[in-house]
Amino acid sequence: MAPSVAETETSKQIHPAAAAVERIKDSLTSNPNSGPSYPAYLPTFDVSEKFPPLELFEHSDPGLRANPAKPNLLNENAKLKHISPYLGTEIRGVQISQLSKEGLDELALLTAERKVLVFRDQDFKDIGIERQIEIAKYFGPIHRHPTSGNVKGYPEFHVVYRDPEYDDFKEYAINDGQW
Repeated sequence: MAPSVAETETSKQIHPAAAAVERIKDSLTSNPNSGPSYPAYLPTFDVSEKFPPLELFEHSDPGLRANPAKPNLLNENAKLKHISPYLGTEIRGVQISQLSKEGLDELALLTAERKVLVFRDQDFKDIGIERQIEIAKYFGPIHRHPTSGNVKGYPEFHVVYRDPEYDDFKEYAINDGQW
C-alpha cells in the first residue's frame, strides 16, 4: 500500500535550469582552460526571483532628435550594406559604445528607417555590463525577461548566446528557440 500524502517526505525540487548552471560551473572548475571566454555572461536562473508588474511610461523617441544626415553615426569609416531594399542593414566601422548622444539619436532614427540593424565587430563584450545597460537604457526602459536566464545581479540583462560546447540549457524548454 502506498503511503498517504501526510506520510511522504517532501524533497526540494531543483529547477532544470538551475541544475544546468551547476553542471556548467562544475565543468569550468574541473577544466579551467576550457569554457566560455566570458563566464560572467553565463545565464543564471533564480526561480524565486520575482519582478513587479510592468508600468506604463512616457516614451520619448530619441530618433526625433536626430540629424537626418546622421553625421555622428555614419562617418567616413562606416560601411553599409542593405540586406534588402526596405528592411535590414549591415553596418561595419561603427562602434556603438563610442557613439555620442547625438550618434545614439541617429542610431534610433536609422533603426526606425531600416527596422533591423546588424553591427559587426563590436566591443560590447569588453566594455562591462553596466556600460551596456547604460547604452540600452538611452533608448527607453529595459524589459526584464522572467522566463529565461540573465546575468547574475543584472535581471535586465537578457542572455541569448548559447555555446554549442556548453549547451546545458537545452532542456530549459521556455528559452530553447524552437517555438
